Amino acid sequence: MNKIKKVNSWNGWDPLKTVILGNVYNADFFSDMKDKKTAGLLTKLLDETKQDLENFKRELEAEGVNVVQVPEDTALDGNVYTRSVQFEDKSTPIPKPLLSPRDAYITMGNRVLATQHNKLLNDKVELLFENRNDLDRTIDAEGNHKREFDAPYVTRIGNRLIVDIEDRQFLPEYLQKLYPHYEHVSHAVGGHNDGCFMPLKPGHVVSTMWVDQVDYERTLPGWDVYWIKDKSHYEEGQRRVEFYKFRDQRKDTDKTWWTADSHHNEEYCNYVDKWLDEWTGWATETIFEVNMLVINPELVFCSNYNEKVFDYLNSIGMKTKIIPWRHRYFWDGGLHCLTVDIERDGEKQNYFGE
Repeated sequence: MNKIKKVNSWNGWDPLKTVILGNVYNADFFSDMKDKKTAGLLTKLLDETKQDLENFKRELEAEGVNVVQVPEDTALDGNVYTRSVQFEDKSTPIPKPLLSPRDAYITMGNRVLATQHNKLLNDKVELLFENRNDLDRTIDAEGNHKREFDAPYVTRIGNRLIVDIEDRQFLPEYLQKLYPHYEHVSHAVGGHNDGCFMPLKPGHVVSTMWVDQVDYERTLPGWDVYWIKDKSHYEEGQRRVEFYKFRDQRKDTDKTWWTADSHHNEEYCNYVDKWLDEWTGWATETIFEVNMLVINPELVFCSNYNEKVFDYLNSIGMKTKIIPWRHRYFWDGGLHCLTVDIERDGEKQNYFGE
């Protein structure tokens, strides 16, 4: 198995060399279900997701990136599951596969921090490293596993960390103890920040309306902000129209998800809502144009075309490449979520001259 040999990443734009890529369950996962129609639709979902992941991997490798992929059938809870029937006698939903490792891991310079306290999962991810000691695990001052958080609450800008304290007030002080060589600037946006803004290269950031201008005056002073403010900026045509139509038909459900097979397949939708609740999210809040993966300061991977965003990227000297990600409205994650940038060329820098 391909392994991680070096850890070095201080920002999200230096030339990418090594990345962890997520994975899903095998294509036969639902094959033993009694409802063959629903099983077929779910198998199609997994199969097409795998196809897109394989294509994403090829495109990364074509740019010289070493891709270390999470093993198939690895769940976010750290277990390995091969068939959905393993849950037929249980009352809990089927755990989500480790498709979005970005949610639980972040590279802090020359270390990778596991931000969730799942020993079983972290033991498995540790096996991806040639040197297993490169992985840190979050603990409090007494050595107790209490300081848990989602990795996208933190954004790395060289020697500066932008830390979201909306849901984790302890986070700046806690990270300062773990990694004292960083400075910290806090804001309170809430949720995964890589779905709210994306630094592209020094001096440039793409942002949604979830972040206030005043935040950038503190966190990224002097940087040019390209705002995605209204629907016309992130309208994806028929795909988004169908998504909202489906959402409006199912207002009684908590989550907001969609696939092209959702319409007129009530059994399929009910199964997803009951058993795959952990797989889906709140896609109505997500603007996938922000959740890009920067390969280097001249190239960015995007999951869909947006004329205005692409014009801005081209204006700052960045080429764009569309990586198809068909079921982003189901998984509620973009290309950035699917990866963890483990190694990039470059070193720690001060981008603010303070």
